[in-house]
Amino acid sequence: MKSNTKHVSPEFPSDELLIFIGHSDDASAEVEAIKSLRWEIEKMFGEFLKVNSNRSPFRKWAFWEYREDALTVSGSQDVAVTHALNHAHIAIFVFRERVGKVTWQELKKLRERSREQHVYILTFFPESFPFHDTFPNAQAKLQAYRDWTALLERQESLTVDWTNPDVGLSVTPCSTYQSIEKLKNIVLDKVRVAMADILAVESPILRPTSSQQVNTASDFLRLYLATLTQQLGNMTLTGSPALEHFAVKLSETFVSLSLSATSRSGVPGSVEGVPCDEAEYQRSSTPEKVMDFVFRHHPLLLVIGDPGSGKTTLIKYYALSCLDNGRHKEFGFREPVNVFFLPLRELKKSNSGYLSLPENLAAWSDKQFLKIDEALFSGWLDQPSTLILLDGLDEISDVHDRIAVCQWIDRTVGRFTRAKFVVTSRSMGYRKGDGIEIESSHLRADIMDFSKEQQREFLHRWF
Repeated sequence: MKSNTKHVSPEFPSDELLIFIGHSDDASAEVEAIKSLRWEIEKMFGEFLKVNSNRSPFRKWAFWEYREDALTVSGSQDVAVTHALNHAHIAIFVFRERVGKVTWQELKKLRERSREQHVYILTFFPESFPFHDTFPNAQAKLQAYRDWTALLERQESLTVDWTNPDVGLSVTPCSTYQSIEKLKNIVLDKVRVAMADILAVESPILRPTSSQQVNTASDFLRLYLATLTQQLGNMTLTGSPALEHFAVKLSETFVSLSLSATSRSGVPGSVEGVPCDEAEYQRSSTPEKVMDFVFRHHPLLLVIGDPGSGKTTLIKYYALSCLDNGRHKEFGFREPVNVFFLPLRELKKSNSGYLSLPENLAAWSDKQFLKIDEALFSGWLDQPSTLILLDGLDEISDVHDRIAVCQWIDRTVGRFTRAKFVVTSRSMGYRKGDGIEIESSHLRADIMDFSKEQQREFLHRWF
């Protein structure tokens, strides 16, 4: 007797984070572009698990999309889709020319489910009317514009609902894209934020009730550090027409730099005029030894290097190493470190001068769709075992602005007395003769050229 497979549905493992992709038939190219992000998302997923010390209930992730997955299941495809909707943790809905009836029903089902269980629903709409070719007849043209009008109305309804606290349906603000490449970048950013938040939670992801706090300060901190780890964890190799632009892990490519220690007065191997113990702190030393020594005597390490010498790479190495469980002790920290990163070229100004560090970190978090309040950053920066990385003083082109930023750094060091700071600059961008000088107690370290052995290791790791 033949078994009844009419209601057979796929099994979704409890340790699998499911990303549902919904779309109308006209958005097939956009969907394929999103699926092409599998490799980047896989790396991101692994990094987040590492940050959370594998305490998340999830051990793997997967896309689920109707054409690729529902058709492989025996029995009712509607049942398969519903089953996927009921298990999705992140849902991506991408639209191009119109909003299909079935796709809109899927979106509505997930929004209803979000009343009880928190689902990250990400919607993507084209920024402008996508039609450029001629239409076969006036009727087809009229229908296209009707579909486009209906799409805009759907988009508007989602926006209104999202800002209405009485609706209670979880949809983040709609995102718009100009091209498929832009869509890929936006999707990756949005998925990163959602995945970081999900993997930072150690218990099943239930939507809090109105009487519960939605996110504690520790939740936000984990989310920030996970996002920072993902942002700094990759490098790109560009510059040759023979090589495509691609990303690699810093942990796989970093070659330890040699740093030459110099005091504020410019005397190598001394601290405020007092000779250093040569066995403890050599003229040419590793990033670990330099940071360990400097922070025992000063709150700030100034790293100077030529263009392309590896200043930003060193900043990334410091951040990821200090966030890596157990490695913080190699850099002189007794307790696990909270790391904060800011490119100095992104410092925000007001009429009265540069905004405070907490305000700038909050602005950076907004760009990553994290929305972390500056008051939280102020509290974290006042805690012990805090490392603040300020990259690229030389990238501020105006000399007067650079002088002002040095003064801002001095005020910030004086404000957050428990924190340790690293500032990077090219030598041409840090000239005391031009008034560009950090007055806070610090030690300078210059990045030295690669030795033959380091050059060999660099080529081996990259190529």
